Amino acid sequence: MSIDFEKGEISCNKGVFDFSPLPKEILVETTTRGADILSDPSKYNPTTKETADHSLPYCIAVAAAKGNVLPSDFEEDALRDSFVWSLLDKIKVVANPEIDALFPKIKRAIVAIKTSQGEYKKQEDFANKHPLKYMITWSFEHVLREYMVKVDVVKNGKIVEIDAMSDFEEFRFNQLGVDEKLACAITPGMPSFLYTRPQLKECAEKTIRWPGHWEGAGVLKECGMLDSAPIEFKETKISPREFLSYIMTPKLKPLEGETDVCVMWNTVTGIKDGQKMRIDYYMWEEVDTENGISAMGRVTAFPEAIATVMLGKGEITKKGIVAPEDAIEGKIYKNFLEELKRRKIDMLEVSKKM
Repeated sequence: MSIDFEKGEISCNKGVFDFSPLPKEILVETTTRGADILSDPSKYNPTTKETADHSLPYCIAVAAAKGNVLPSDFEEDALRDSFVWSLLDKIKVVANPEIDALFPKIKRAIVAIKTSQGEYKKQEDFANKHPLKYMITWSFEHVLREYMVKVDVVKNGKIVEIDAMSDFEEFRFNQLGVDEKLACAITPGMPSFLYTRPQLKECAEKTIRWPGHWEGAGVLKECGMLDSAPIEFKETKISPREFLSYIMTPKLKPLEGETDVCVMWNTVTGIKDGQKMRIDYYMWEEVDTENGISAMGRVTAFPEAIATVMLGKGEITKKGIVAPEDAIEGKIYKNFLEELKRRKIDMLEVSKKM
């Protein structure tokens, strides 16, 4: 087998195959220390495990070739991977003074990948670098409380009670120009659906976090650190959860230049006009840096403000305590989405037959 990066082709005994989306050039911007120590000339020729696991170009080449970097990639056989080696001379690591100025409060990296189909650039400094892969945007102690409660969900058409943080799953969010690996688990959410839509066969809400968060929170829960009941400690009584929140809150606050992101992925399956359908709703919203409004602030306050205006104008006509799904429906729902768009909050709806 031979690889021609200029033509973007792989030739083998079965023919010639195009792989033009593969990298032609990878530019990595990092700290001066990272560029000097982890990317000196010897790091482009890693022949031992000790050199390879300290080589930024080698790690980048492995990630580009395989989509991940594992301990097995530093074993002797892996170090001879011709495809990985063919990528090494495509990688350039440079120091960025702005990244130096942020370090160590913010550990930022910027990667630009050029292919025959265009250039793709990514800056990484979201909250997934904090302990628990979490950054505080509201009450952290309330977050911990939510992880300890029982949650009502619908299973097989019946309302049942399960533990928060159960039904864990990892997934890839690849809509709206985003491609991120995320994870989610059951938490308290929209209990009104359980009663306003009794025909539902399955219904649950999960909270989305960065990978690693749920595993870390699970260890704390298992160790009793999320319990609220006071325990005896050195002739005094303390609440493990309250103490944990006190210790961790300073470490989870946004650092200078850090921002949050709010993600939604709703899936509905059922029968529409006699056809079995699946409809997915996607949202990925980030901070409004111009006006200084966090992503969490945008996606919570704006919907409430829009609904308040609709009530004031008499567009929402139902009286009393009404669930959102019953108060905002039909034409009102369409107007509601338009108002969100005016505030640059976009939701993507994708329908497909099943």
